[in-house]
Amino acid sequence: KILGKRYHCLDWSLDPKAKELSWEWTKEWDRKYELAGILPIITDHDDWTADRVAKTYFQRKDIEDMFHLTKKALIVPVEPPYVKEDHLIRAHLFLIFIGLTCYQHIKRKLPNTMTSDEIKTAMEELDMVISTEGETLQFKLANLNEKTRQLITAMNLEQYLPE
Repeated sequence: KILGKRYHCLDWSLDPKAKELSWEWTKEWDRKYELAGILPIITDHDDWTADRVAKTYFQRKDIEDMFHLTKKALIVPVEPPYVKEDHLIRAHLFLIFIGLTCYQHIKRKLPNTMTSDEIKTAMEELDMVISTEGETLQFKLANLNEKTRQLITAMNLEQYLPE
């Protein structure tokens, strides 16, 4: 696979017998080179400064990453419902919002070295044991390991560890 063939920026030829490759950049390369790094952004917000438009545009990646998490990393998957009723759509969006809020809260408390998949795996590995002591419910976390301990420590959940 040659990049130039895909983008029509490179003229090349190969002589297999002489084992020679000859190439040169085309005029298309010059045009693409001049446009590299230029991203036109069109908006209907006439009252916004260029900085505000650019900042808002580039924040879309954060939003796209969050929606990606709803399919990939959330502990409780919130796949889109196949419903058309307004109240059910609103309920689904509410669950997505709550899930993303919880996920962001957890992620901020954890070290930056943990990936989304590692966080999800650690959450899935934790077990909660509920027991009664007299008339009082007791909650304890079980199935502790290296991954889950980071999560528990960062979230200040040590009080729920078994003694």
